[in-house]
Amino acid sequence: MRRRYVLVPLLSLIVVINLLEEDKQQKEDPFTVPVDSDELPDYFMEQMVLKHYDENGILQAEISSPILSHYANQRQARMVEPVITLFGVNKQIWQLTSLEGLIFDQTQDIALKDNVNIKLGKSGEEQLQLATQQLYYEFSAHRASSQTEVVFENALAAGSASGLLIDLNTELFELHKNVEIRFND
Repeated sequence: MRRRYVLVPLLSLIVVINLLEEDKQQKEDPFTVPVDSDELPDYFMEQMVLKHYDENGILQAEISSPILSHYANQRQARMVEPVITLFGVNKQIWQLTSLEGLIFDQTQDIALKDNVNIKLGKSGEEQLQLATQQLYYEFSAHRASSQTEVVFENALAAGSASGLLIDLNTELFELHKNVEIRFND
């Protein structure tokens, strides 16, 4: 009977030690983190370039980023320093840049943040520059919007506003609150 009392605690102690050792090994080895973890991408690409063509084979958009990391659980891809070039009507070229960007899987919409710059030009000539901290681009509707302060400048005027909506189909701008415009001489 005495042997049993000694054997059961001894076996329990061995099991606990083995479990602790396994847990310690898993914490030290980064490859034991599940692939579907929110902390790790399920895949990433370097020097990514994505081109979008319309049904007639005409280039509509080009998205590039030095690093793109896709997160399946969040259904989005994160981009570092993305450059988005949109080819509009009448050979207008829109170029959007920022420090960070997200592409949402289901809608293909793009959210840009931190030092967002927008340049509108025709045949390489820059006509308008806009800067803001955040911008949301609805890919299917070809609309961009921002709820943060926007600063804009072209050869004729400069100004600022609290929020912006751009319809890239019609190339119309809608400035929201606190609009200030200063015309150049």
